[in-house]
Amino acid sequence: MMAKAKETKIEEVKAEAAAEAVEAKAEEVKAEAAEKAPEAPKAEPTLAMKKLTALKEYADQAKITGLQYLQINENNLLVNTRLLVKGQTLPLFIVVNNTVYSYIQAHLVTIPQEKLAETLQFINELNNQFNMLKYTVNPQGNVVLTFSVPAADDKFEPGLIFALVDQVKGHLEENYAALMDKIWAKK
Repeated sequence: MMAKAKETKIEEVKAEAAAEAVEAKAEEVKAEAAEKAPEAPKAEPTLAMKKLTALKEYADQAKITGLQYLQINENNLLVNTRLLVKGQTLPLFIVVNNTVYSYIQAHLVTIPQEKLAETLQFINELNNQFNMLKYTVNPQGNVVLTFSVPAADDKFEPGLIFALVDQVKGHLEENYAALMDKIWAKK
């Protein structure tokens, strides 16, 4: 009975952490949008909305499920989902906006403050090995893996975005355990 209660508590903590990651990402995108993006005219759909619509249509056609669509503001939209990597459920976001870039971001782990310095060195090593991916640590101490995808307005391809999500998952399958070992290793 005690084990069942412990498992329930673990699941509650995981769900809480995932909800916090979504909320933190929404706030982060809102702050960036306030600094960067001008307001778009209301009469025509924004580039971000066109990209999101293309992603939705592709996902529906390809029968991709488990996606949640969130509008942060008119200029920044998110597709929220989860990746299962090494037994862990990781929040994954596809961020589309009114710029030439879209982003795939996976929130990997929150680093305890006492482990931050030694983990940053390993994160820099990962960044040097994989130029197309960038590991960062946000102000809340979350390790975030970002894949930036440029595409001209008329060249946005949702199929490519979903294919790159698969590439990110493959990358994490190979490297997530090493990152976790580095963070949680006892000294």
